[in-house]
Amino acid sequence: MINEHFQFERDPVKYVNYRKAIELALLDGLHHKWFRTENEIAHVTIIVVGAGRGPLIQASLNAVENVNASLKNSKSIESIQVRIIAVEKNACAVAYLRSCQCSQAKWQPNVSIVQCDIRYSKSNPFLSEIIHGADNHKADIVVSELLGSFADNELSPECLDGVQRSGLLKNTCISIPQSYTSYLAPLTSSRLHAEAQAQAYLPSDQSSGPLGKPCGILQAMETPYVVRAHAAAQIHDEKPCWTFHHFHSNSYDNNERYSQVTFSPETNLGRQCGSGYGSLSDLSLQSLMLDSSPCDLIIHGFLGTFSCILYRSLRDNEVSSICTNPSLFTSGMYSWFPLFFPLRESLHVSSNMTIAFNIWRRTETEIAVGRGRMWYEWVADVRDNDGKILFSSVLHNPNGRSSHVSL
Repeated sequence: MINEHFQFERDPVKYVNYRKAIELALLDGLHHKWFRTENEIAHVTIIVVGAGRGPLIQASLNAVENVNASLKNSKSIESIQVRIIAVEKNACAVAYLRSCQCSQAKWQPNVSIVQCDIRYSKSNPFLSEIIHGADNHKADIVVSELLGSFADNELSPECLDGVQRSGLLKNTCISIPQSYTSYLAPLTSSRLHAEAQAQAYLPSDQSSGPLGKPCGILQAMETPYVVRAHAAAQIHDEKPCWTFHHFHSNSYDNNERYSQVTFSPETNLGRQCGSGYGSLSDLSLQSLMLDSSPCDLIIHGFLGTFSCILYRSLRDNEVSSICTNPSLFTSGMYSWFPLFFPLRESLHVSSNMTIAFNIWRRTETEIAVGRGRMWYEWVADVRDNDGKILFSSVLHNPNGRSSHVSL
């Protein structure tokens, strides 16, 4: 049986957009003379970070082939000769990549497979040689697909910061993706709320099996979940939360963030349902309302999505992008489902009230042992027309007590 990750690597839309982004980056590099050129041949080095089972490698090769076809009438550059360095830390994925390298003719002269965590590239002999070698042999383009459901929740900023610090890149190196923005929207879904509560009865340590100690209701309701939000109504249009950029300077960002996202009263109460699943009918929306309560809706949590600029051309401003937020959803793409931030106690909201969601992205680094972690904290409140807080939720997941991601 093909596992879920492998299915996502067969996404029919995402890798087409990645290929377009790489083509735009290659054409910009040729136009601005960023690439090393010898005898009318432009030499380009692409590093694929988190190569998985190879779809980004193939997208890079296809992009080079398409650009070379467009250069047939060029008077300055005859063609691009590409060197692809595929970096992957998972041993099983590396074995698969090496089998592809043996079986696919286009891979053999152009692709090098490196098993390594890119953040520790200096300890790898192959990558260390590039780091200490000539600048014109370093990376021209870095391609990665480290984004999670909320864009930054799978440590894309930290990993790409590690790439930037590594010494593998030219000063003109292009990152694909260039930037990504996280979005949030209030959600009503008794089903998702109940399913989050049900996680309290599952073992906190999955290796202990069904007889393991349950994680408890506190931990269950302070953990974000990747969900398929069919039985849910997004009651406001999603709004931007924060943005990360790569590689926009020689300095590295502090990857901690804070945002207060405010949702003003809306007469139509929104019509989105989940992430890219289409509009919710008025009848369905009414079925999610409280019939016997003076409140119009119950907020069970907030739905996180993202939009990502893979690359924006400097020549004509053409953009290749991927988006999971409903308003800009990339049609046909299924690589990501939204991230659900549950509320321990649901909020009862009238249609004339304002909803404010405060969220923090926290990081902590244990320098002595070279480890760290990232987590989210969140709190929601409901306000009247004068901005007065009528009621508020508790602070969820303070200091990452219930959920975090290890750096």
